[in-house]
Amino acid sequence: MSRPSGHEKMSPAEALDERACTLLRDIFPAICSTVGKAFFAVLMNHLVDRLEARGAFVARSVAEKPGHYEIFVAAGQCPLPEEGTFGLSAQQQSLLFSRGSAPAELNLERTLAAAFQDPQLRSLLALPLAAADGSPLGIAVLFWPEADQETQLAAAVLLPLKERLGAELEREISAAALRDQVHFLQELIDAIPTPVFYKDQNLRYLGGNREFLGALGLKKEEILGKTVHDIAPADFADSYHATDRRLLGGQKLETYQGPMVYADRSRREVIFTKSVFLTPSKAIGGIVGTMLDVTLNKQLEEKAYRLANYDPLTGLPNRMNFLQKLDKILRLAAKEERPVAVLCLDLDKFKAVNDSFGFEACNTMLKIYAERLVAQARGRDIVARTGGDRFAMALYPIAHEEDAALVARRILQIIGEPILLEGGAIHGTGSIGISLYVRDGRDAGALLNCADSAMYQAKAHSKNSYQYFCREINAATQDQLALEAAMRRGIDEGEFSLHYQPLIDLFSGTVIGAEALLRWTRADGSSIPPDRFIPVAEENGLIHPLGQWALREACRQNRAWQEAGYPRIKMAVNISGFQLRRSDFVPLVGSILLETGLRPGDLELELTESSLMENSEVNVLRLHALKALGVSLSIDDFGTGYSSLSYLKRFPLDVLKIDRSFITDVPRGEHDRVITEAIIAMAHRLGLKVLAEGIETADQLLFLKRHRCAMGQGHFFSEPLPAGEFARFLGHHSRLCPRSSTSSGSYDYAPA
Repeated sequence: MSRPSGHEKMSPAEALDERACTLLRDIFPAICSTVGKAFFAVLMNHLVDRLEARGAFVARSVAEKPGHYEIFVAAGQCPLPEEGTFGLSAQQQSLLFSRGSAPAELNLERTLAAAFQDPQLRSLLALPLAAADGSPLGIAVLFWPEADQETQLAAAVLLPLKERLGAELEREISAAALRDQVHFLQELIDAIPTPVFYKDQNLRYLGGNREFLGALGLKKEEILGKTVHDIAPADFADSYHATDRRLLGGQKLETYQGPMVYADRSRREVIFTKSVFLTPSKAIGGIVGTMLDVTLNKQLEEKAYRLANYDPLTGLPNRMNFLQKLDKILRLAAKEERPVAVLCLDLDKFKAVNDSFGFEACNTMLKIYAERLVAQARGRDIVARTGGDRFAMALYPIAHEEDAALVARRILQIIGEPILLEGGAIHGTGSIGISLYVRDGRDAGALLNCADSAMYQAKAHSKNSYQYFCREINAATQDQLALEAAMRRGIDEGEFSLHYQPLIDLFSGTVIGAEALLRWTRADGSSIPPDRFIPVAEENGLIHPLGQWALREACRQNRAWQEAGYPRIKMAVNISGFQLRRSDFVPLVGSILLETGLRPGDLELELTESSLMENSEVNVLRLHALKALGVSLSIDDFGTGYSSLSYLKRFPLDVLKIDRSFITDVPRGEHDRVITEAIIAMAHRLGLKVLAEGIETADQLLFLKRHRCAMGQGHFFSEPLPAGEFARFLGHHSRLCPRSSTSSGSYDYAPA
């Protein structure tokens, strides 16, 4: 349209056009240099100022509430709604975005005046803002206190900018969404209780979560752009960096352990787990990793290892550790074809010293003797404490077999040197047995057994002397070795089996359990009693595979009975102290329960008093771990070992089993009757269940019931039975019923 000449008067539309162009020219430089929220703030402030509007705002639509808008830029005197948002009706929304501006019939003035609680809002311009695809994004609003003010001029200025306004609002909404997403992800990472960090492709830190920054005592800005060389111990930083390089080179996951210096300047042992993360284009963007502080775990592991492998009093290797170390020396000796000597030292009359000077004095003596023995050892020699008053040494290398006698004489000499204690000086004596590799054996267990046998020969022959192992004198040891060989064959050929003796509730007569008892029937039909082969198995280490088999078979059998529909019962399995001392015993029990499907509550492990007292600190930890699995624990043959109230308090026991030797003469034997009554009363006070072994008569049963002994076993009820016979017993005789006459000394069984 041609512009009018100077003397011609402009039409209202031309005048409005002129004013709008002038206003745009004035505003344009300011808005050209800004984007996003700043763009809207500059534009609205200019318009409020130039158009004398009372206020202006830009509001974006609320995704969660259709038809509602949230003000995010305001200019002038712009009252804000109390809840921060305002809403339009569906009709207002439809007309606004279809017409491109707010027609009079929308009554937006009244809607906004009510939302803002501002009665002076009389005139306004509302411009809908849409995305490139036409979807509603928000509205731009200018308002005046009087009707029919500069709404037309405002429209003439804003309409040319409508596309730019929509683009800037879309950009701002996307940026806000991205900021929210980043904030959410950071909050999510910060909520992880383990330190998390991430690095770029140049292995410089991009950040970390709250736990990571707190652990290192750093702020986010202090770690940005740093490398592992800036925060990790210098002697490990290179290896950590090399691991990161391997990941960037294509390795998917790295897990390793190493030290890290924490904020308190402590050096912690940490497990790192690292992986690469990818960009949207599937390229490697960097590395993300976690740190797990295992310092306490490692300390506990080291403590448990020392308790399991070293004598806590002297710090010397214990028997198990000695055998492991000796085994290594024997492999070396076989390679170098050189002899090894094993010495077993037993202190004479040590119990008498304990009775005279006390427990603490004996401990002092043992520590002094340990120091003297270590002083005699050379580089490869081993010194160990293998029992209460017993030590062992392995000498390697020795030039001649006679060298072992020279060392034995020196040991007897230093043992005889006086030890000053409160109450006087002690001059010790000892007996030493010597065995030689390869003459007396080729494995560690055999050599220690031979030295042990020779030590007993020395003790029997003359106190304070030494003795080489002699096969002719040690025929009994040879029998033991033959028995050991037969046992190995028997394990391989399946000669061992389990018999099951019922455990009875003495008051209800219910069969509540079974004790699994190991039996050995050789191929020729002969039977070897347990009291003969179990000690041999404990000495030569066969107790571990044999005990493992027995435990697995007992659990399997109990589960099989349950699946066959028999009543649920407790399966009691005897555990040797040698089994309990193994560090893998608790995991082994757990894996067998898992493998067989037996509930932990249906298994009871029986241990003897003496086995619990050996290495008692470790045993306390192991028993608590077994209890955590849900397994029951009982003390077997109570009264024949230490019978100490202190260990009954320390160990998490469930059942106390009275040894059959006390039951044999009750109720007529006064001595055994008093002891049995005391054991039952004590167990009840300690919250333990009581089971009596070896019940063979009705009088014994009545006596036990009279004194509230709840459980029992013995030939009075049933002898140990093979699995098939026990199943029939359980199926047909699961409840005891007394006969009308007890003269036969037995009970009838009736099905429950």
